[in-house]
Amino acid sequence: MSLGHESLVWAIATPLIGAVGIGLTGRWPNMREAVTLATATILIALVFAWVPLVLEGERP
Repeated sequence: MSLGHESLVWAIATPLIGAVGIGLTGRWPNMREAVTLATATILIALVFAWVPLVLEGERP
């Protein structure tokens, strides 16, 4: 398994998509928090998936 171009693009796109979602749910605080937590969870899952590869010496 390698750090493909697609996974790196998703790591950059996830916060941007989350920001749009937060902007769209601005009137509803609970929904806004749900979007924030979902975005953070997805991003941390992407990053944690790379940890073993980076520890083996692969570069992103």
